[in-house]
Amino acid sequence: MSMLWQDIRYSIRVLCRSAGVTAVVVLTLAVAIGATSAISSVVQATILDPLPVPEPDRLMKTTSFGSYVPGMDKLELGVNPVTVAGLRDHSELFADLAIHSYVSMKYREGTFPEAISGCRVSPNFFSTWGVQPALGRGFSSYSGGSDAEPAIVLSHRFWSSKFGADRGGLDSLVDFGDGTEDAPLQRFRVVGVMPPHFRYPRADTAYWIAGDDPVVVSRANDPEGRAYRDRDYWVTLRLADGVKVQRVQAMLDLIHSRQVHDDPKANQGWSLRLSKVTDDLVDAKVRRSLWTLFAVVGMVWLIACANVAALLVARAEARQHEFAVRGALGAERGCLLRLLLVESLLLALLGGLCGLVVTRWGLHVLDAFLAGTRLRAFELNWGVFGGSMAVALATGVTFGLIPAWYASRPRLNAVLKLNAVLKQTGASTTQGVSGRWLMRGLVVSEVALAFTLLASAGLMLQSVVRLLRVDVGYQIEGLVRVSVSPPYRAYFDEFGTRRAELTRRLHEAFLALPGVESVGVATARSGWREYYVKDPQDSVDVVERGCGLGDQNTFAAMGTPLLRGRFLDESDRERNTVVVNETLARVFWPDGDALGRTFRKVRRGRERELIWQVVGIVGDIKQRSFDQQVRPAFYRPARDHYAWQMSPTFYVRSGGDALALVRPLQDIVRDAEPNMEHVSVVPMNHELYGKTESRRRYTLYLSLLTGVGVALAAVGIYGLLAQAVVRRTREMGIRMAFGATHDAVGWLLIRSGLKLAIVGVTIGWAGALVATRLIRSQLFGVEPHDPATLLVATVSLLLLAILASALPAHRAAKIDPMEALRHE
Repeated sequence: MSMLWQDIRYSIRVLCRSAGVTAVVVLTLAVAIGATSAISSVVQATILDPLPVPEPDRLMKTTSFGSYVPGMDKLELGVNPVTVAGLRDHSELFADLAIHSYVSMKYREGTFPEAISGCRVSPNFFSTWGVQPALGRGFSSYSGGSDAEPAIVLSHRFWSSKFGADRGGLDSLVDFGDGTEDAPLQRFRVVGVMPPHFRYPRADTAYWIAGDDPVVVSRANDPEGRAYRDRDYWVTLRLADGVKVQRVQAMLDLIHSRQVHDDPKANQGWSLRLSKVTDDLVDAKVRRSLWTLFAVVGMVWLIACANVAALLVARAEARQHEFAVRGALGAERGCLLRLLLVESLLLALLGGLCGLVVTRWGLHVLDAFLAGTRLRAFELNWGVFGGSMAVALATGVTFGLIPAWYASRPRLNAVLKLNAVLKQTGASTTQGVSGRWLMRGLVVSEVALAFTLLASAGLMLQSVVRLLRVDVGYQIEGLVRVSVSPPYRAYFDEFGTRRAELTRRLHEAFLALPGVESVGVATARSGWREYYVKDPQDSVDVVERGCGLGDQNTFAAMGTPLLRGRFLDESDRERNTVVVNETLARVFWPDGDALGRTFRKVRRGRERELIWQVVGIVGDIKQRSFDQQVRPAFYRPARDHYAWQMSPTFYVRSGGDALALVRPLQDIVRDAEPNMEHVSVVPMNHELYGKTESRRRYTLYLSLLTGVGVALAAVGIYGLLAQAVVRRTREMGIRMAFGATHDAVGWLLIRSGLKLAIVGVTIGWAGALVATRLIRSQLFGVEPHDPATLLVATVSLLLLAILASALPAHRAAKIDPMEALRHE
């Protein structure tokens, strides 16, 4: 034990004496262990094991799949009340059955009441998912138990914003609605708060309230058949032991066949499906992003291991003479190996401790990046962390002990004598041919992996740059979108007179603000309808929107270019004349000009036939995101575009800062209608850039990991050449003694590093051609094998190799020949 303690103290002194190498090894291990543990923990919690319940494969969901109109896109919705009742009748097939439906209630905290999304759930909802409130309790019964007010459980985010994360918020009352006819006041008692990581069934779910099973009334009391049409209930099932999925699906098919018989009109074209809950917990894009980051971390880990191995090999070989002397003085081989083992263990332990810090930071960063639906918390996976530590330890032990093993072989006196002879000729035994090839192979591997990372990060960065430069069809800067939804009952009339008057007042008030140049008005009908030119069989889904006329011109305010023809004016109110976007013109008339041409709406039932004539073509507009797929669309006067149904949207153009208009615009809306159901005042540049946040953040993480990998590769090249300078000091002295210039000696070392980099880049090209294919779906406007990106990555790494070689070469060029000849 005393010998071990002595080895530990001596190892600490040795590590402190070579503080530079120690720091590089520890930091390298910390980054590799921390990044690997963090991303592996997240992959485990979101992809591999997202459900915190036993036997997650037995947890299933039941949904309806179909469409309301034949030929329209298929939808996946919840199930109707009749299906819920049918499932309850077959309870022997399930160990548990939980129900939730989506609700939205108004909550007033600022100027306007805000619609807050929540869920009405069965009392076993939280236990089904294996998660209980972090504070308080769940639901004891459907009605909330003995509480005077209905019970409510809040999300951690809503609790923090409403009660400031104060425990005193428990058992408090929270009011939804504002007491109006459209939003009656509802009071709930807070009985629990969920953990921060619980974001289900949607990421923005703010609360859960207790609810009963849906009531199925007799057909006589349900003339509209709502029990068959309302597919608002989402059912989660835990299959009973021994029950097969096929048996439950057969039962669902039987329930659906009965519904088709009872109400064919409501159920034809639909089906009931059973699927695993795990299939929908993580979005496909998030899965791909996580796996890509996981692969990148793996590459960084390999670079780190190669770097650590190169540093330890060089460090151990530099001490071969020391080991030979120790052996000559009587030290046993086991003692020498134990000493190296203790040093490797200390390095791995220090790297692991620092890696814990990096892991915690990485989990925090990834938690902010992955803000979607989630049931599990991001916690350190100790198994992965232990595995990373084991790999780090194995790397340290293997590449630290092998050189010492050879250095501690017998015939030590012969080794010492050979060193003395070689010293006279400028040679050395510090590194043999195999050692040199090992070092060079490690550096080449680092460069190849770094090139693959650099190429992938370059493609992602180029994608984001191109995404932000996309022409969205209007001028983003200085534009504010104001969306309002007036109270339905107060502003409903047959011809939309009240909404039109509110729109006029808001438009005039907006236009009167200082700095406002123009204000456009628009409406948009939800969904799309089928239109055609000649044959209804060749119909296309087209979006129908309303645009303002005169001083309410939508396109003038947005800055959307008029490509051909004219804008709509007051005369178009009495005619079926429209303006179409460029996509519609290209789809309907690919071989000619769309001006003056007509298209028709596909008739459904008793709908009258509508024929529209094109008088203008405008550019495509992307309002939601830069990479939005533009649909064919046409525009008609907003006042005639279902004005009694549609709420207006205003586009306010300012000559100054758009953000400065937000507060004045909100004040105008509040003065015009204090009970506005929904108000959104958003500068368009903020909204569009916000839609790219996840992609930009992902690119940032990828770039950071790539930077770490490239930096490690640079350190590897530098470490190799620095050790080469030490080993070849006497050789350099002899070269300069025979007339070699300082520049020639320096360029000799630079060429050595550059040759290794060229070999690594050549191998890296093959790796990059494979790796970039894996991120194809995440690229925008750039091909995976983009020559410019690969060329930039090549030049960058070669320049980096030259820079990493320059410092050792500069040191070598300053060697004094006489001092070098006396160098050991």
